[in-house]
Amino acid sequence: MQIPVVVEKVKDMVYQARSGEPLAASAEGPTPDEALRKLREVLTERIRAGANLVQLDVPAADNPWMPMAGIFADDPTFDEWQEAIAENRRRDDADPDAL
Repeated sequence: MQIPVVVEKVKDMVYQARSGEPLAASAEGPTPDEALRKLREVLTERIRAGANLVQLDVPAADNPWMPMAGIFADDPTFDEWQEAIAENRRRDDADPDAL
């Protein structure tokens, strides 16, 4: 498994490696590699101690816009309408004083 980790110098000759949720932890060392090694040890110990990473399916909240999704899918004038909007924007961007 790979997780994002931030490694940064926090003091002279002290580097900190930090991970975010769900495996939030940090470790320090005299070099970036040492800080990463120590962070790996901290996270490995948490997992050995029984921490589990699982995925949970949660139903999406009702979105009031969903019934309207795709209503223009078969409308032959929709693309023309979108192009007219884009052309108006290009014209307005080219001459903002004309607004």
